[in-house]
Amino acid sequence: MVSPTLRPLFAELYHQALHTHQRRLLVLIGAVDWSLACLNQLPQALIAQPGLWVSTQPELPALDLSASATLIKPARCHQVLGREFGWVVIDAHEGLDPDALGASSGTLCGGGLLVLLLPAQPMVEQKPFSTWLERQLQPRDGILVVRQDTVAADVSFPEGRGQALPAPQTPSPVPASSSSCSDGACVTEDQAEAVRQIMRVAQGHRHRPLVISADRGRGKSAALGIAAARLILQRPRYIRVTAPAAVAVEPLFERLQTLLPGSSRQGGQVVFEQSRVEFIALDLLLRQLDTDASRCDLLLVDEAAAIPAPMLERLLGHHARIVFSTTVHGYEGTGRGFLIRFRQALELQTPNWRRFELTTPIRWRAGDPLERWVFDTLLLDAEPDPRPLETIDLAHVCWRHWSPRQLLDDPQQLRQLFALLVQAHYRTRPGDLRDLLDDPALQVWLLHAPPQPHSHSQPHSSRLLGVVLVAEEGGFEPELADQIWLGKRRPRGHLLPQVLAAQAGWRQAPRLRYWRIVRIAIPEQLRMQGLGTEMIRRLRCEAQLRQVDLLGSSFGATEDLLPFWYAQSMRPLRLGLKADASSGCVSLLYGCGCSDAGQRFLVSVAQRFALDLPRQLQGANADLESGLVRVLLQQSRDALVAQVDLQDMHDLYALVFGQRGWEQAEPALYRWVLQQLLGPERVFEPLLERVLIYRLVQRRGWAVILPLLQLTGVRQAEHWLRTRLKPLLADQMQAVTVDAE
Repeated sequence: MVSPTLRPLFAELYHQALHTHQRRLLVLIGAVDWSLACLNQLPQALIAQPGLWVSTQPELPALDLSASATLIKPARCHQVLGREFGWVVIDAHEGLDPDALGASSGTLCGGGLLVLLLPAQPMVEQKPFSTWLERQLQPRDGILVVRQDTVAADVSFPEGRGQALPAPQTPSPVPASSSSCSDGACVTEDQAEAVRQIMRVAQGHRHRPLVISADRGRGKSAALGIAAARLILQRPRYIRVTAPAAVAVEPLFERLQTLLPGSSRQGGQVVFEQSRVEFIALDLLLRQLDTDASRCDLLLVDEAAAIPAPMLERLLGHHARIVFSTTVHGYEGTGRGFLIRFRQALELQTPNWRRFELTTPIRWRAGDPLERWVFDTLLLDAEPDPRPLETIDLAHVCWRHWSPRQLLDDPQQLRQLFALLVQAHYRTRPGDLRDLLDDPALQVWLLHAPPQPHSHSQPHSSRLLGVVLVAEEGGFEPELADQIWLGKRRPRGHLLPQVLAAQAGWRQAPRLRYWRIVRIAIPEQLRMQGLGTEMIRRLRCEAQLRQVDLLGSSFGATEDLLPFWYAQSMRPLRLGLKADASSGCVSLLYGCGCSDAGQRFLVSVAQRFALDLPRQLQGANADLESGLVRVLLQQSRDALVAQVDLQDMHDLYALVFGQRGWEQAEPALYRWVLQQLLGPERVFEPLLERVLIYRLVQRRGWAVILPLLQLTGVRQAEHWLRTRLKPLLADQMQAVTVDAE
């Protein structure tokens, strides 16, 4: 017989979920066999529903609920975003994946249970994140925690199907708040208004983008699909959809097909009569921006918080009708920080932009205990301190290293620093919280405002001004270092030495010791006050004291980031060969020497980078943005010398003032343009600079350049260039003697 000890508890928890149309959390802490036996005591009405089982195990266990379960590994939970389940089991006996918890919990519908299986571990053996999780399991409404060592020991597997308690009649899965919605296709008035706002972008004035934000379960992706369907029913349209991953927009396409009977799904697109809605990967979309292929009637950007703001700015600049949709406290990225970073571009490029936020849940009723617990446990809704701060005295700020145990002892401090990380970086994830606490190679450095006069407060109670996360890397023995250099070994982590060795070819790179800046974050209202520079200055001093050879960082290259790192006496050392599919950026590695050995190594690497850069810009990096190219060239000018001689000037004179052919004069023009780009002043106006970089520095074809100039022929483009180069060359030409004979 199965012990009846837990059946009433499970039944009551399930009844609560059904009655309130909210979700509940059941936590089972104990051995694997015991936890599985407990699962057989769940109400039959619950386990008969489609469910999700998250586990690293290759097969489902032999349980009643396995018949209706979808098995997925924690690392693949993003693949079920947008789907809905009646129950979710997360097997965390081998460790809880915070990203899996964040993603899978959002798929659970109202009336369902999330069951978390945890091992029973002595506190002394727990990692810091496990301790943090344990502290979140204190008694609260909507959470039932059952520990093996506190219940009867006779729970066992049944020989046959157990008799479940009868469940009450299941209420309607539609929240009561939606019953008064006047729009038949929408579940809430929130969603109906979002649909109207999206349609207004396509029907109203151009260059008035919309930003839609919502927490999970509010129906924002479905709203995009409803709006797209209604626009297509009005007249034929070509609508493009992009997102960090195709799976994120599945709810959009599902609603689209439901509302367009007779439409057909062909891979990443839905076709209806003369209309088409097509998903296009972000990296491909960015490559097409300068061509006719990018034209569409409306662009929908879903999960925009997971895309760097500079990439969004490029999309904004090339599309007259665009909607950005993002999750406020999400798995892929965080909408609060996204809007802070992106607002400036919106105000500058499209001052008439609009914002709308969906707040009413659709999959569950408001006040859901599981949503509150997930937010608290993963710090998804952490917000930086909003209080204003007077001028900061950098000479008296407090700077120190914090251990994971110190952070656990000060939860408010942990919450504040994670809030800064969320605000500052476009893809801060729940998994970053676990890494912050558990990774032994990751250091946390915090900058605080000085204590107030006549105050006995400690640094931990002062205002947080900034955070730097640092990874310790390198320091390998010669034998392993050579294996890394040859590409035969790839130790986990150690990004800087592995890139410099296996990709850039520097054999000695793995032997040196590195501190890599993983994240640097400052409150939005305190930026541009020298705090970032001050933190890096102090961090370099700490690195020198600890005999670290190089301090560096690797990040997605955008034009606005490079001047900051260069101002810290860091130099570009390695440029990635292809853009990341989700961000559209190539990686760029910067560094500075902290020891004598590190300084010597840095000089060699920086010089080689500069010498290789022109060739790389004509090959693997020929599609970089022109502004980024100009900054990279500027920062490499010490090693790049463009020799322009008298014969070059003769060729330029004959090209611009005569009839010399472009092909004959291009080598001279390339050297002259490179010389101007390396100078201290910006010589060319933006469009001319872009064309010259595209054509001469990156060797792009005329097919890319002609659309920029809104011209149709190469001869027209050459005439356009001659006209704009004449005044720039006039002064220099006065020194050139032309032999008319």
